[in-house]
Amino acid sequence: PYTVSPNTQHCTKMLSRLLQENLPANLTTMNAFYTDIPEYEENIRPFKSRMWEVPDEELWVYGAIDTDVVARLVPDLHGRVVAHGVDWVYNNLSIPLIQCAQRMEQRGIAIDLDYFDRLCLYFGEELEKACEELDQLVGRHVDKPTYYETLQNLLFVEYKLPLTHKPVDSAIKGDNRCGKCQRDKPCSPRHASTNGDELAALNERHPHAILPIVIAIKKLDKFKGTYLDGGRGGFRRHIRSDGRIHGRWNPGDAETGRYTSQDPNLMNPPKGVEVDSDKYNIHTKDAIRDMFTCRPGNVLMNADWSQLEIWVLAYTTQDETLLNLLTSGEDVHVYVARKLCELGVSNVFPNTSRQPELDNYEWAQVHGDLRGKAKTFVFGLSYQLTVEGAALRLGCTVDEAQLLFNAFLNDIFPSLPGFFANVRQEMLRTNGVRNMFKRMRHFDEIPILQALGFSNDLEACIRQGVNFPIQAGGHDLHSLAAIKHEFDPVLVSRCEVVMEMHDSLAMEVKAATALETAWIVKNSWEDTAKNTIMPNGEKLGWEIPVDVEWGRTFGTPDWKLTARGQVIDLRKVT
Repeated sequence: PYTVSPNTQHCTKMLSRLLQENLPANLTTMNAFYTDIPEYEENIRPFKSRMWEVPDEELWVYGAIDTDVVARLVPDLHGRVVAHGVDWVYNNLSIPLIQCAQRMEQRGIAIDLDYFDRLCLYFGEELEKACEELDQLVGRHVDKPTYYETLQNLLFVEYKLPLTHKPVDSAIKGDNRCGKCQRDKPCSPRHASTNGDELAALNERHPHAILPIVIAIKKLDKFKGTYLDGGRGGFRRHIRSDGRIHGRWNPGDAETGRYTSQDPNLMNPPKGVEVDSDKYNIHTKDAIRDMFTCRPGNVLMNADWSQLEIWVLAYTTQDETLLNLLTSGEDVHVYVARKLCELGVSNVFPNTSRQPELDNYEWAQVHGDLRGKAKTFVFGLSYQLTVEGAALRLGCTVDEAQLLFNAFLNDIFPSLPGFFANVRQEMLRTNGVRNMFKRMRHFDEIPILQALGFSNDLEACIRQGVNFPIQAGGHDLHSLAAIKHEFDPVLVSRCEVVMEMHDSLAMEVKAATALETAWIVKNSWEDTAKNTIMPNGEKLGWEIPVDVEWGRTFGTPDWKLTARGQVIDLRKVT
């Protein structure tokens, strides 16, 4: 099935997505928007999933009109892309990524079939045990124990537990939304969310023996249905006769320009799932990711930018404190935590925990919990974290969270508020925001929200816009490194890219030359950050380090080439 190697010159979908990512990028929509050709799919539409049933004559006419539509769209859309100032993105990112996606799908990633079978049996048995435990506790058989209505009746009606804080989506969105529900307060059991995070939060507030069992059942069921052998989305049905999964990679589908993945979704298999089973001979700290492997004589190598979004934040905002921390190799999260303790604005970061006599490493060993809490602010900026969200994560009041936010932005990294203010002004002026490569995210709803006085929704848009230059900038840089990799004869001869996972690439590499290849990959990626010629003709000039790990499986690497160039035998690290 992989005999065609595309040499794409233009793509209507990519052109449309760059002009307006909020519109459907299909020919039907584009034809309606940009041409005067009448709608022509009426006779074909009922047969979209079985085109072989369409009479040849009708199919010929349909294909001819499709071709006419494309022929008219390309020059029009391309002219608009140039006028919109995103032709650099189109030529250097959008079009090359199509070939990268096709090659990844063609190669596929190998699955350890024996291990996969044992993993399916293990999780199946664990799920069965958890369901039996629930039945024993309740005193009867609980049918469909993951179904939301079952859980609403069981937890909130039968066991009379307090409602979770989050309503189900249908209660607060859409035409049939409930007028009594609030965003953080469902009005009744049938409107209370039963997702895993909400149940875990409920168990912290009101511990009950039934909740850990239900949470475990939901987690095990998701593992089976999403990553193993259960349901339509499980990996089992996607493993081909060659023992590999050939997932479909869709470049440019996300607003930030990154890939999406389907059939199945390979972008985010869970990390750190520990399994210790003598019965099934599985002893691993990363059970799901260990299913990904490689051919005999090869290793699976993973190249990953080190703290990419924090680096992009530092370079984009030009915050000297953050840049100095990163370039010196200091732990940003420890620095933030110790500063918040020093400022003493909240007991979440106690002033007594400053302990200046300890170096950063010693302090992190003693106060790992505070370092973890500091991540709330550092990473929260990239994911539109609200003050209310920070309060929930930190277990404090909204007022305390506001004080901590203010300290983080004004006292620790004082350049950030100015950057956020500039993004806000740009959004209100242009109804959009661009990253350093001139990719644009459109927020056409801004003038409407302003006119209607919907301040909360407007601020939600602003938060997304503030995040966009950081997240989209990081993704675009990563894509440039992946494109350079795929079109470099030296790299292609040494390693085949088989899977992308956010800001990392997995590739098959000859084991005998793995260390040499790791250095070549590392240097190539870091050179991309430093020497890419920007749309304005200048070099990007960023120095962002790259980690490279490799071993027989994706989850348990044996070796690591660190961001600072150290080679570590991970088998000797406890």
